[in-house]
Formats: sequence, C-alpha cells, structure tokens
Amino acid sequence: GFDAVESGYYMASLQVIEKCSICEISYSRLIGLVNKVPSLQQYIIKLMSQRINYSHCIQSNASAKEKLAAFLLNFTTRMDRANPNHSGYILPMSRLEIGNFLGLSSETITRIFTIFKQNNILSCAGKKIHIFDFRALQRVSCSQRV
Repeated sequence: GFDAVESGYYMASLQVIEKCSICEISYSRLIGLVNKVPSLQQYIIKLMSQRINYSHCIQSNASAKEKLAAFLLNFTTRMDRANPNHSGYILPMSRLEIGNFLGLSSETITRIFTIFKQNNILSCAGKKIHIFDFRALQRVSCSQRV
C-alpha cells in the first residue's frame, strides 16, 4: 500500500490466487507505531526500498533472466517472512502466469528455469521449487544491483 501514502488512493488492485491472511493498519496508526518503535521505522523504509527496486526491475528493459531471478527472490523473501521453517517453495502461479506478470512468454520462463537448473541454482518440478544458490540468483537479479 505504499503507493497510497501521498494520495490516499491505491494505484493498483490485487487478486488473491491462494488462501491468505491480510492485516490492515491505517496510515495514522502506522505512523504512531513507527514513532514509538524506531526499528519498525527502519524496517518499513527497507521494505519500501526493496519494493521500489523490484518494481523498477520488472518494469524495466532488464533481461528475462534478470526479471525471473528478481521475481523468485521477491517471492521467496516474502515466503520466508511468513514461514521461515519451510521445505522448498510452492509457486502460486503457473509458468504462463509468471510470464504474463513479467511481460515474458511462458516458453521463455520455462527456458530460464532450465538454465537455472543446469547451473545448479535451483530445482523445480511443476510448481515446487528448491533454491540451492540464493547468491547466484542475487547476482543475476536486476533488483539486487548496487
């Protein structure tokens, strides 16, 4: 909801693709909390920065490999926050849906998954993936550049 801070209106909408929980906190309540808890303020700013970098990456003219790596890092980071004790990840989207989201074809997504598998970065079977080398994904990702 960072896009609504200035105007009070959201520029985008969301579609739930799997069961989830949502916690709504009003902006005024959030400001009150960050004023009381400095570490929360730092965490929120870090999240905003990550989101901006990710958005720029997937909307830029970055390569398909860079975009998919950024997508996977963003997804796994969010999943790790929700459930740090996991055994791999289940992607909530098909290759076609991931491709549509990133502006790429499903064939391109499948080809890059194959490249990542051949480079021992990850393994995947259907929607289940295991990431072996997060650092390699970070090196490829356009959202992780300094």
